[in-house]
Amino acid sequence: MAPGNGPEGFAIAPDGKTAAAPLLLGSGAKDTDWFKTKGGELVLMSIGADGKLRETARATLGGVPEGVAYGPNSDYLYVSNYFDKDLQVFHIDGGKLTEVGPRLKLPGQPASMRAPAR
Repeated sequence: MAPGNGPEGFAIAPDGKTAAAPLLLGSGAKDTDWFKTKGGELVLMSIGADGKLRETARATLGGVPEGVAYGPNSDYLYVSNYFDKDLQVFHIDGGKLTEVGPRLKLPGQPASMRAPAR
């Protein structure tokens, strides 16, 4: 499955029920490029019993989203935005995404993010 333009990461929930991918879209393009966008997008997908992915939700992200990780209980997603130097937190409930609180500003540009191996 191709969730969209420019997937920059991929994470599978610890419970194995969902997967997520941040999409660059055109957020990494030069300002003069016709396809330039201000930010990316997060795609949440359910993982079926047959292993197939099905999109369940999308959410707006900052510029050049690169890292994505699930919380240990599979109910939160964390996405880092390279250009914006911040971290977005999303709650997952019933296959839907809700951004939680303000974006967390970071002292530098996050390049990647990892959750514990399962």
